[in-house]
Parts: sequence; structure tokens; C-alpha cells
Amino acid sequence: MSSSLREFVSVADRTLDLVRPVKAVGDPQLLLFMENKRRLEFFRDLVGRARILAYCYESLWTLTDRCREFQRRLRDLPYDPPDSHTRTMPAAWAEEEKRWLEEVDAIISLVYYEVTSIVGMLRQLDIGLDYHQEVKFLVKVRDRFFSHVQLSGVRRGQGGGWSLPATGYLKRDIVALNSWYSEDLRALGSNAVEIGSPQWKAQRRTNEQLLLSNKHNEDFTQQELVELIAAGVRECDLELVHQQLANLLTTQLMPLITAEAEQAIRDFGFERWSE
Repeated sequence: MSSSLREFVSVADRTLDLVRPVKAVGDPQLLLFMENKRRLEFFRDLVGRARILAYCYESLWTLTDRCREFQRRLRDLPYDPPDSHTRTMPAAWAEEEKRWLEEVDAIISLVYYEVTSIVGMLRQLDIGLDYHQEVKFLVKVRDRFFSHVQLSGVRRGQGGGWSLPATGYLKRDIVALNSWYSEDLRALGSNAVEIGSPQWKAQRRTNEQLLLSNKHNEDFTQQELVELIAAGVRECDLELVHQQLANLLTTQLMPLITAEAEQAIRDFGFERWSE
């Protein structure tokens, strides 16, 4: 499922696989050489993060397959008692489910971390997210001000639910802004809205537009934060994030990597290691 990211990483690795004959760099070229070297190392770091991200997506797909197999085994359990519509899950199976959900949480957390890191590096290159809204949405949701329990009050929940669609990745509720405990709703008072109501759906759309705006999370007003708490936001579409980020790296970053590598070959005597 992560072929697009893998393809980018493969091409970028070949492009950056350079070796330089051992010889001194003349004084007139020294500063240019050091700048070129610094940028190449920056690109290698960025590509390394994309490699980790590709691995995360592959691991998430493997975990999704495990989940499908687990669900099949559950369906094959006999009814207990036979004339009922209930099945008893063995204790070992419950522990197995707990373990692979922990793996899912770890992998998805790393996806959020590396996507945010990559976006931060792309911004240093003046590469924006105007046409990659799902990537932007992920970064804004993960933002420290928005998610940090001591700074915002809009918090990540623990032990969120999960679902298994007919196709695609396992879905895990980790943004945790889509459901609230009864005490949260009581505290909201008149600001509370019924989950699933037209007002709730409209407010969630407004909340998403707020997150996708150019307004920094730390500049949200108290009323905007209350509305975020009242209706929450949806979970990120990690498959769409993968597609958009792979496109962004291929179309906007790869030309910069190629140009820098060609300068190293042309001006400073580098050669491709594979040639």
C-alpha cells in the first residue's frame, strides 16, 4: 500500500548515492562545496524520515491483515450457549487483541510524528501544503498547542475505538475529538450539541475549516476552543495523507534533490556510487 512513498524513497536514494574522489577543494569553491554538502545531508535526513514513514504504512497494512484474520476467527467461534447469538472469546484472544492494538497505536503515533517532521522540513524549503489539505489537517490536529492537555483542554483520549472497513487500513480513533464523557457534556451546558444532530454536523464542518485555515492553533479564541470541544473534529484519513504526501515529495521535493545532486557531480567532482 505504500508503493508511492517507497517509489519516492527508492528514486531519491539512487539520486543521493554519491561518492567524491579524495582531493582538496580549492578556496574559491570551499563555501559553495560546504553549502552543497549541507543541503545534501538535509535531503538525506528528509528521505530517511520518508523511509520510516513508508515502513509505518507497510506495518499498518500488515496489522490490518492480522485484524481481518482475528475477526474471521471470532466469526468461526461457536455460539455459547448453542441456542444463543453470543460467542465467548478466549482470554488469550483478548490479550492478543490488546497487543496488536498497542502496535497499531505505536505505528499510527509514529506516522503522525514523521509526517509532522517532514512537513516542518519542507517548510524550510518554502514548500507549502495549499493543495494537500489532508496533510495539513493531520499536522494541525497534532499541533502541540491543540493536543497538549495542559495548554488547550482539547485532549487526546486513550483507548479509542477502532473499525475495519471493507477495504483499506484499520481505522483507529486517536484524534479523540469525536466523543465525550457525560461530565464533559454537562460542563459544556448550553454549548453542548447532540452527537449526530444537524447542528453537530454543521459545527464539525466549521471546526474542520478552522483547523485548515491559516490561523495558528494558539490564536484560537476561547469560543472557538469551546466549539471544538462541543462537536470535535473527524479522524484523519491516513490513506489520503499517504497519497498526498507521496505526491508532494515526488513533484516538489524530488526536483530540488536532483538539482543539488547534479551540482555536486558537475561542480565538485562527485560520482554516482552505483555507476
